[in-house]
Amino acid sequence: MLFFKCCTVCNGDLALETDDRAASLKCLRCGKVSSVPANTHLFDVMCELQDDVTSLPAGSKQAA
Repeated sequence: MLFFKCCTVCNGDLALETDDRAASLKCLRCGKVSSVPANTHLFDVMCELQDDVTSLPAGSKQAA
């Protein structure tokens, strides 16, 4: 699954990568990887990403 323009570093697109034990969000532009807790539902991931994006001032980029 892709999350468009949700990277907090470069505003790039994030790909949700999962396996049997873990999940992570990887930016397709800058390569930033964020782990996702094992028992997290997809809806919670989407809400957290939305909160991160809306908390930034327009045009700003958060440092890693």
